[in-house]
Amino acid sequence: AALYAKSPRFHPIPGCWAFNFILNSNQSHWNRTPYFVNSSKRSVMPRIAAVDYGLKRIGIAISDEKGRIALPLKLVLSGKSLRETVMNVLNALLPYEGQIVTIIVGLPLHLNGKRGDMAEAAERFAKALQNETKTEVIMMDERLSTTQAERDLKELSYSRKERTKIIDSASASILLQTFLDKTYESP
Repeated sequence: AALYAKSPRFHPIPGCWAFNFILNSNQSHWNRTPYFVNSSKRSVMPRIAAVDYGLKRIGIAISDEKGRIALPLKLVLSGKSLRETVMNVLNALLPYEGQIVTIIVGLPLHLNGKRGDMAEAAERFAKALQNETKTEVIMMDERLSTTQAERDLKELSYSRKERTKIIDSASASILLQTFLDKTYESP
């Protein structure tokens, strides 16, 4: 192991978490010091976020660094006011500040394509979100995304109680993955 760590042919993969094994001359053992390879040269990759808006719970998903895979991020509770709700969502996205280029907000249309009360509420939320951030906000049809998330979680044998905790972020993840697939599909 000591020869491997000191070998000039040992090159960690840039951007991966690695352990730098440093021989401390004052001690007779190896110290494991974690470091992020090329952390000062690491470029920030743009990400896309998705929000599954609800009157009580809001699911949030985020894309991976390459913008190809949707990952469920968090469930946040709606606030007492629309502004408080927007701030709750922005606080959940705070770790990705400066990386998010677009936020997708689900538009819950009826199966016949008509807008209902929830669609109007989601539009008000999207406008308020747009006013609070310089990030592009896009509304996207989310019909049956929650139904699909529910079905997928049942297939994975999640209990009803467990599904309730993650259904909204799973639905936001499905919404985002649909957007990413449409964005990157071949002509």
